[in-house]
Amino acid sequence: MVRVHVTPDNAISRIKLMAASQIKAMVICAEPGINTELVAYAIHATSLRHTYPFVALRAVTRPEAIVHQKLFGRACSPAPGLCRMADGGTLFIEEIEGLPLSCQAKLLGAIEEGCYRRTGAIRETRVDLRVVATSSRSVEEWRKAGQLHTGLYYRLKGNHIVLPPLREWSSDVLSFFFSRQFRLNSREV
Repeated sequence: MVRVHVTPDNAISRIKLMAASQIKAMVICAEPGINTELVAYAIHATSLRHTYPFVALRAVTRPEAIVHQKLFGRACSPAPGLCRMADGGTLFIEEIEGLPLSCQAKLLGAIEEGCYRRTGAIRETRVDLRVVATSSRSVEEWRKAGQLHTGLYYRLKGNHIVLPPLREWSSDVLSFFFSRQFRLNSREV
């Protein structure tokens, strides 16, 4: 992954800034092995959307029809689709570059217009959602490779968080995080 040097402190500041914003689409760029879903959930949990659902789509390298149905649902099916399930909250998409271009275009419409049409439906479904996507490459790289819809590229281009590799995080930062997590998750005897 080609990236500019980002310190852990800069990344944490950027995460806080994005969580507090009303931005509807953002991307987290990180090397494989970093738990980007945890970062996406932190953004959701500290945002104004925290009382609404956090819905995740993982491993999107599936056939287009299956991904489309999973995201948007079908008119003849009682399953609402992940976009509808995330209404008011956050839709997390892991490795967005694996999402078919047609699904990216429809997702862009759901973000910008606040509506989409389920497969086979006559009426549009209204949604209000924030999309937090992840990638192991920069948005520039996937646009050049033809794996990113142009409109979605312009939507995500300025709304990204680059996470430094874990080897660049100081042991003090990691020990603080884990000790804090331990205190929050443990009970007093």
